[in-house]
Amino acid sequence: MANPLIEGKFVSGKFGGKAHYIIKVDSIQEGVEKYYYFVLRNFEQKGPFGLGYSEDSGKVEKIKDVFGASEASSYWGNIEQRKGLQQQKVSEYMATLGKMSKDLFQIIREARIIDERLDYYVKGEKGEESAEIALKGTWIDMVEGGAKNPASVYGLAREVGFVILPDLFFKVNPLTTKDIEKSMKDLEKQGINRKIREILSRKLFQYLEWREKTKKELQVRKRFVLKYLRQHYQSMKLYIDWLKPYLRNIKRLQMQESVSDKDIIASFETNKIELELLGVRKKYTVETYYGHEESREFKKYFPCVRVKFNYVSLPQMSFYTEGQRGAIHRGYSEITFEGFIATKEQIGEYKQKQEQEDLELLASVNEAIAALGDELVKYLEESGETRIEEKPKEVKEEKRDELLDLLKAPFKGFKYVLSKEKHEGLSRKDERIEEDAANSAAKSDCYSLYKVFKQGFGMFRE
Repeated sequence: MANPLIEGKFVSGKFGGKAHYIIKVDSIQEGVEKYYYFVLRNFEQKGPFGLGYSEDSGKVEKIKDVFGASEASSYWGNIEQRKGLQQQKVSEYMATLGKMSKDLFQIIREARIIDERLDYYVKGEKGEESAEIALKGTWIDMVEGGAKNPASVYGLAREVGFVILPDLFFKVNPLTTKDIEKSMKDLEKQGINRKIREILSRKLFQYLEWREKTKKELQVRKRFVLKYLRQHYQSMKLYIDWLKPYLRNIKRLQMQESVSDKDIIASFETNKIELELLGVRKKYTVETYYGHEESREFKKYFPCVRVKFNYVSLPQMSFYTEGQRGAIHRGYSEITFEGFIATKEQIGEYKQKQEQEDLELLASVNEAIAALGDELVKYLEESGETRIEEKPKEVKEEKRDELLDLLKAPFKGFKYVLSKEKHEGLSRKDERIEEDAANSAAKSDCYSLYKVFKQGFGMFRE
């Protein structure tokens, strides 16, 4: 089967054609697990008994791990039982997270209302008349009871006849209680009678005391709300961290659709497993001069060996210690070895296509939190929460610096523009050497893995 991503990049095989070798083993007496672990150990074990795809010289990754089972088999029932327990736990966590997301909106709303109220106090202290009028209106309505209370500013104007009192109350704006006396002296010079001044002085004193106390209350309330917001947000993150493993496990326990699969029969005890390992070598050795060798890292082209395992087995449920049940798989195995070269981008794209980790439920929770946007970030910062790092916004500056370098150093800039190889850190000659080395390594490693596998299990070999 051709690589769906890197078509045409297969290296040549040992006996011509492409480096594509297949081994088929059909034995109802032997387990299939040993083939996978034999290949994995041979990948990672250092020479001369292995390829040495470990540490700095290379890496091996599991790209694919899916399975399916017939619905009537005991193995299917065992897996569904385990999956059901985890699904129940996920539903509980999701219900809690849904309620917490709803509460988060209410906390943000309360913090926003407190900010709006505090804004009146700050602007009023700075001398903005409109903010002070709004606060005085709130005091008359909420504290004095408005015009319904005969002792309020509006009540005295209507019931007692102090018509000028509301106008003076909203016009005179002392910042502190000490400024009231000075304001009264100014009104005395303007001919305002003593009784009006006394009542106005009393009302302004009561208002300023209320304003100072309520400002402190709002500040304390805001600190409490911010601390509670931080605690609530941390609790949500904790629940999400708890939820992730369950979602990942459920995804892995989700069996493939087997209705149209001819290898899986509903009434048979059959199981089908697909595994895939991808080995990527990172270093190679090149001869420099007079027989000296130099170790280099692959920068553009990487030798890759892909091993695919397709099992159709008969799972036999066995009891282990403490009553735990586990399956031993015996049956048909097909192992495919493929060698090819690829760039880092191609390997990344291939892994992305193979990894299908669908966590839509978790994404919806993150989207609900993200919907609060800058407000959530702002209040979390005020509460002391570390802000999530944003993407650096230095792209334009970097481009400008490059342009300045080109203008200031024409020769260096000319070399930068013309050399495609600067991006890869390779000259054209070194690029050809690396490509040849990658071809040679992929061809050799793929065949060595195939040959050692056959030797290890006593099979006929070339």
